[in-house]
Amino acid sequence: GNVIAYAHNQQVYRYDRDSPNPPTSNCIDQCAVDWPPILVQGEPQVDGIDAAKVGTITRPDGGVQLTVNGWPAYRFAGDGGAGKWKGQAVKNIWWVMQPTGARNLSCLPPGAVPPAA
Repeated sequence: GNVIAYAHNQQVYRYDRDSPNPPTSNCIDQCAVDWPPILVQGEPQVDGIDAAKVGTITRPDGGVQLTVNGWPAYRFAGDGGAGKWKGQAVKNIWWVMQPTGARNLSCLPPGAVPPAA
């Protein structure tokens, strides 16, 4: 399926405990260490995503985080390199993000439970 890749082909994730409306990140403290927010300076530069769906929020620490269709965007520290999806379906609340901001539910690891529609 379609996914968003960040610098050096790292997967981009969304967190089901965040909110897209209003865009809000609930991943702070240790969560933000394990799932680093994708921070930007100035206007986000993206390819292959509808520019109308791209935005930012200001995090509690003052960093400016990328959003896609309101969903804050993250990396997973445990991915360990380009093209890895080790964060896919972690705790059934972290999902690889599609260019629309939706969850990508392809390539689910064993034991993952797709969320209800």
